Amino acid sequence: MSELEDDTRIVEKTTKGARRHSIEIKSNIKGQPSAVAAIFRDYQSMPIWIPGLRSATVVSHESPMVVAFDMKLPFPVGKLQWTNKISHTNQNGVYKVEWTYVDGVFLDNAGLVTFAPHPSANEYTVANYHVVMELKTKIPMVAQRIGSRWLVPRAIDRLRNYIEETVQKGDGN
Repeated sequence: MSELEDDTRIVEKTTKGARRHSIEIKSNIKGQPSAVAAIFRDYQSMPIWIPGLRSATVVSHESPMVVAFDMKLPFPVGKLQWTNKISHTNQNGVYKVEWTYVDGVFLDNAGLVTFAPHPSANEYTVANYHVVMELKTKIPMVAQRIGSRWLVPRAIDRLRNYIEETVQKGDGN
């Protein structure tokens, strides 16, 4: 588990009568940015660290990649399926994973994750997550808050643990 503290900020906005969530999380992960980014981009492994995700299938490896997701969450949410276009870049050692919504249960689903060297701890990477999502159908407020305040932070925590274990075993690039 990381020894550096994380900063989680959750911002919720209402758009056109539907709930639109904007979630920002800063996480410190033990490992080099290249290894951390490579493990994050292993989409088939995402069900290991995203609660409720049953599969993440790469539909196209061309840039931008196309990935189809299948998730099942408890009532009242249920089954969620969607497809995103995902691009990867590396600018001066800062790795970026950016996605845009293609099709499925959302009105909008976009995000950006950056992996950069930690400014004062060489063995750490600073991961910044920014996710925006809005479902087509309304779900009860309690279910929305569970998603934004429990599911996403838990997924990030599980991702950090998975990456650190993988890097420690030497399985990361």
